Amino acid sequence: MGRVSKKVLKRREKIAKDRIRLIAGYKEKQTLKNRESNLEVCVTPQSGPLPSPLPSSPPPLQTEVSTETEETTETEETTETEETTETEENKESEEISSGVLSSARKRKLLFQSSGDSENRETKENLMVNVDIIHKMTQCLCCEYCYGKTTVSYTNCAVQCFIKVVCNDCERVLFDSKPAVTPRKTEKQTFYPMTMSAVYGCMVEGMGYTSLLRMCAALNINCMNSNTFIKYKNEVVSVTCEKTRAHLREESVPAIVKYYGEELDRHPDDEGILDIDVTFDGSWHTRGHTSTLGCAAVIDAHTGLVVDYDTLSKKCTMCTRMNTNLKKKKIQQEQYEEWKQKHLDQCMLNFEGSSGAMEERLAVQLWGRSTDIKVRYCTYIGDGDCSAYRALQQINNNQGPYINHQIVKEECINHVHKRMGTALRKLVQVTTMDYETKGGTKKKKVLSGKGKLSEPVIEKLQSYYGKAIRDNVGGSVADMKKAIWATFYHCTSTDSQPRHNLCPHGEKSWCFWNRAIALQEKEREEKDRLQREKEEALGESSATCVSFYGNPKKPKTSFKMPSHKDMKVFFSLEKSDLDKVKQLYIRLADEDLLKRCLQGKTQNPNESLHSRVWKYCPKTKCSDALGQENTYNAHCSKR
Repeated sequence: MGRVSKKVLKRREKIAKDRIRLIAGYKEKQTLKNRESNLEVCVTPQSGPLPSPLPSSPPPLQTEVSTETEETTETEETTETEETTETEENKESEEISSGVLSSARKRKLLFQSSGDSENRETKENLMVNVDIIHKMTQCLCCEYCYGKTTVSYTNCAVQCFIKVVCNDCERVLFDSKPAVTPRKTEKQTFYPMTMSAVYGCMVEGMGYTSLLRMCAALNINCMNSNTFIKYKNEVVSVTCEKTRAHLREESVPAIVKYYGEELDRHPDDEGILDIDVTFDGSWHTRGHTSTLGCAAVIDAHTGLVVDYDTLSKKCTMCTRMNTNLKKKKIQQEQYEEWKQKHLDQCMLNFEGSSGAMEERLAVQLWGRSTDIKVRYCTYIGDGDCSAYRALQQINNNQGPYINHQIVKEECINHVHKRMGTALRKLVQVTTMDYETKGGTKKKKVLSGKGKLSEPVIEKLQSYYGKAIRDNVGGSVADMKKAIWATFYHCTSTDSQPRHNLCPHGEKSWCFWNRAIALQEKEREEKDRLQREKEEALGESSATCVSFYGNPKKPKTSFKMPSHKDMKVFFSLEKSDLDKVKQLYIRLADEDLLKRCLQGKTQNPNESLHSRVWKYCPKTKCSDALGQENTYNAHCSKR
């Protein structure tokens, strides 16, 4: 490249200055137009005589007054905002103490009070065609020599870096690569845009092939498969590190604060707090063949995740390398060398049946609870007692805490479902053989109209659940009485009404007792009217005797309703009714109902798992890295 003469440089400098002057003049014209339009808008709406023309320069006193008024308005606005924030905080604190807020709102307020109120600004990313950038750079000139510029690109996986160089003086005018601060490890550099792309694939249940096809459709450079796997491992390690720190530094202190303020429960001398938790496991596929399992411990009162873990029966990299070894694409020595390096990143951490994953996860989570200064002393779970038995067998059947016993509470939603499951099973089992032309067939004895049909079973199940929920926080005797009231109410007949356990009065849900109360009220009303009539005639009620010598009884037009008109009515043989009664005896056991008095459910765990499997779908092939990454993302949001 030859040197540029001084005349050419002066000419270019003059052209650049002329451009700057033109741009400045255009901006001044635009500002003047805006001012004139603003003045016109302010003047035209006024009615009456026209105002005097505005002075070109306002007097100094007016400027001082205006500044003072601006300051006063600013102070008034700040005081108003402070007052509104104070009133909002007071309202929120009152709502938390009164228990009006939902669990999600409580979690939000707990974290707001714990201190993270900074506004996080997110930088937006754009997709731009290369030709547009080339055309844009043709309009640019060097700020030193006013020469033309060229643009070069450097692809690093999905991310691209731009470099602008002057053609004449060869100076680097812009380079985006130094401005980026990538995450560095010992042997690998991870760029943020590529991390985001891999993270998005993992969240949507997509693999490397899907990313490759997407990049091909968008005509974007893509990474190779080995780089994709390295980025996946890095994404999981980063999200896991952040989530663990979030649970340790924000969730646990918020739980300790809530227990101290609302429940008056404080840590012991060792600084460990006893909390009530819900625990539930979940699997990637239904049945007993799932290779992925997960579980979380969630505080029962605040709904905050305390701890979680995942298990996997397979590793994608191990499977791939084993197939390569079988196909003799690699040697045994290469495989052994790779295996030693891969041990720290291997996702295979469980061997056994899929159902046993929940037991292993419970033992792991309870075993490390004291590391975060909490003890899970109240365990709210479903009817599956395998995890609870596994916890009791730790430390030679002394439990995970030895001196602190774990109390098992029932999820009332699962207990509520047991009634329907038991009744449906009874209908399926109770059959009768009858002869047909084709041979002997079985007939369901308890199903059909007027018996245990599906609508009747659903109603009995809902009545059972309502009896439990209505007596939460009460006594076991009241809960048991309410359950048996539903059984005897639905099995009553006109000849044998059994409503002694049903509530009495005019507002009772029992139609029979309500009818009796209304009938008694009508009788009392007629007796009162009769007495008033007799007093008005001057006759006493004692002398009012009929021709046969019996006292007069007021005639009543009230008729008792029939039991066949009930919403839920079924009539069975005595032997079949005894079978149903045995189910109620088992499900109204005092030990079971005692574990339902708190009225807690596993809804937080079910909600968390539904969100996890939404972003790590059961309909798509997923691995342990994708599952753990999704779990990390959603545990930090709760």
